[in-house]
Amino acid sequence: MAFKELISPTLKELFVKEIESMILSKELKIGEKLPPERELAEKMNVSQAVINGGIIELANKGFLKVIPRKGTYVADYKHEGTFEILQSILEYNGGHFDPCLLNSLLETRQCIECSAAALAAQKASLEDIRKLRAKLDELEHTQGVKQQSKVATDFYRELHIASGNIIYPLIFHAFEYVYLSMLEAMYKRGFLGEEINLLHKLTDLIEQKKPKEAADCVSELVKWVRNTMQKSFTPGQRII
Repeated sequence: MAFKELISPTLKELFVKEIESMILSKELKIGEKLPPERELAEKMNVSQAVINGGIIELANKGFLKVIPRKGTYVADYKHEGTFEILQSILEYNGGHFDPCLLNSLLETRQCIECSAAALAAQKASLEDIRKLRAKLDELEHTQGVKQQSKVATDFYRELHIASGNIIYPLIFHAFEYVYLSMLEAMYKRGFLGEEINLLHKLTDLIEQKKPKEAADCVSELVKWVRNTMQKSFTPGQRII
């Protein structure tokens, strides 16, 4: 039996998580000025280097804005943030069901995935099809919710690669955490078989070179995910 190494977070990581939490909870409001680094270091009992490094990381994500000679302010992260903010929001949400966030995620997924499926139906090679079917076969024979979620996520990655669009797999990578979390939540409640059936249908349509039908299948899949999540969870309920 293999055991994973336990790694404790650094002080900088703890500082970043604390400030993210204060911003997402609106304890720190957009436009609000943070105390000077030296004052923050004294209040949080860490070195100024920790504060400086954390502020740089938060600024790179889009949570903070550093204005020379004026100070550090909470940025309008919803409009100016990077993809990294999405994972911070999901982690802050703690795996609890949020209908508004779910709809936003699924609307984004439908836009990208419908296009990826249609392109795959036009461009996928025999090797692309083989990889999709191999992942489906692996999914049918995999035990354990976490591993099933990982294999299913791998299928979606192969779908985006099969589109031939070099940007789609990179966008998918940014959303990988979302796929894993959502799939795990559904598979825990016995919905694996239904998804496998839809993925087989999608793969058949891609192999048959039917772009419109493949895109429609993704729309059907996304609609099924939305309905399943809405029926299975109430707002604020923990899903993972």
